[in-house]
Amino acid sequence: MPRALVAYLVLAGILPGCHALTRTKTDTWPQAREYCRDVDEMFARNRAARRAIVSLRRCHPSQNCDFRSGYVQAYVDVAVGGSGEVPPVPPERYWKSCRRDPEGHREAADWFAGYAAGSQRALASTWHAYNQVPTSGSTAGCPTAGYCTENHGW
Repeated sequence: MPRALVAYLVLAGILPGCHALTRTKTDTWPQAREYCRDVDEMFARNRAARRAIVSLRRCHPSQNCDFRSGYVQAYVDVAVGGSGEVPPVPPERYWKSCRRDPEGHREAADWFAGYAAGSQRALASTWHAYNQVPTSGSTAGCPTAGYCTENHGW
């Protein structure tokens, strides 16, 4: 059974308000009855992190772990609707007193640089535009008007 399906089944059973499984007419596979925002966001975050890692390996293969952490976090933030703006402060792990030295400040600066590069790449990829529910006024299959015809010939 695919890992994503297993994760969904486990989470759908334990998250409050997400009792969304029922048997199908053939009584073989569970079927989702309702939308569960928490489960959907978990899948979006996971997918974004995987895309970020692929992009990171291709575009920035030799960066340190602080840069990589910021890069992946930016992809995830953009995937769940963030603007891609670099946060004013780094994550809490950089706030500790042991990190208040030149090396700790360099690590935080690397995280900020990774975040900036990751958000720029995530926004440029346009895949984040598909992480929205389509509306009747949207162009089917295109993140922006003209994107398909001008850039990709769709």
